[in-house]
Amino acid sequence: MGIVEKHAAGTVCWAELGTRDAEGAKRFYRGLFGWELEDLPIGGGSFYTMARLQGCDAAALYQTGHEDGLLPARWRIHVSVPDVDVAARRACDRGARMAVAPSDVPGAGRFALLRDATGAHIGIWQADGHIGAEVLGLPGALAWSELVTREVDTAKRFYGDWLDWESHTLEPGSYALFLKGGHPVAGMIRMAEERIDAASHWRVYFQTEDCGASVGKALRLGGTCVMPPTPIPGLGTVALLTDPQGGFFALMQSSSGSG
Repeated sequence: MGIVEKHAAGTVCWAELGTRDAEGAKRFYRGLFGWELEDLPIGGGSFYTMARLQGCDAAALYQTGHEDGLLPARWRIHVSVPDVDVAARRACDRGARMAVAPSDVPGAGRFALLRDATGAHIGIWQADGHIGAEVLGLPGALAWSELVTREVDTAKRFYGDWLDWESHTLEPGSYALFLKGGHPVAGMIRMAEERIDAASHWRVYFQTEDCGASVGKALRLGGTCVMPPTPIPGLGTVALLTDPQGGFFALMQSSSGSG
């Protein structure tokens, strides 16, 4: 993976962080990934901060408003769709709930925010001038995403009916792949039963060349390690962390040791 010119319909195209402390988040992620950051004004004195790698859009973050400022920091993915309005209606017809109705971002595209049939937050994006992430799989860029939920069967039906995602369960059965046209587009893992208060959510992974070194850097920057670097057969090494504001994310080092 590397530079992306277009995202196929039904694939994950973007990740953004909503946080109560955008300035603190910018310091953390810039230090961890070397992101180049640009604040884009969105009115009312607020900004949408674009994160770039090698001059290419990689992700974004923004300050949550007063109405949701008490919510924890949260990463959210967006899926590319050809028509946001149609996709939003189809999702709601299949058990999703609308969080933000389809809206235009002038010169960039059109989006909507939903809660899927399991309650997980997800966005959909109809590209115009902005395709979403222009780089994938390089160090500091989005590498993978997965749904964490107890409602595995509900999720399989919902995403199959909504986005035509096929599901393939891996042995011993706690992990599944979502595929579009036979190609993996996302994953799904059954949430641990002891996490009784946790809600379904999408987890984002960022690529790293050295998982252990990146975890050490994250800790020095004020982050917390939830799961230390752990080898995953056939994949590489992954670690789970939270940023200083509580935003949960993951790191992935490929088996080859490169991004």
